Amino acid sequence: MTASPQYRAARAQEILADDPAVIANDIVPGEITDDIAVMTMVVRADQANSHGICHGGLLLMLADTTAAYALNTAETASLWVTSTCTAQFLRPARLGEELRATCRLVWDGGGRSRLYDTAVTNPAGEVVLLMRAQMTRLAAAAEPA
Repeated sequence: MTASPQYRAARAQEILADDPAVIANDIVPGEITDDIAVMTMVVRADQANSHGICHGGLLLMLADTTAAYALNTAETASLWVTSTCTAQFLRPARLGEELRATCRLVWDGGGRSRLYDTAVTNPAGEVVLLMRAQMTRLAAAAEPA
């Protein structure tokens, strides 16, 4: 899974161009290397829940997206998806805060499965959400007859 940071950055932009949910929520790829993937999102009013804080599903989306880009930017035709995840919501994310999701590989299952840990932090560096995701490589799509 070795790829240069330049390749990963170009691949992230290629994936992003076809990722409407990520675009709609202004999730922005940052540093992506073999060791770390970072993405950011500024909490907007339309991302708030009835408590006036960022909706938990969007926090999880930021974390999950970061894990997906960590894997899928290393290869030209990756088909990695999240198969399971657990998340702990540790504090609220406020309107206007720039959240930073940082993802790291925890375990490599030899080509079909990997575990990633992602921490979402607020501008003060406080952890808002922790997520552990099992990522699974899908089988390649069959060629049309």
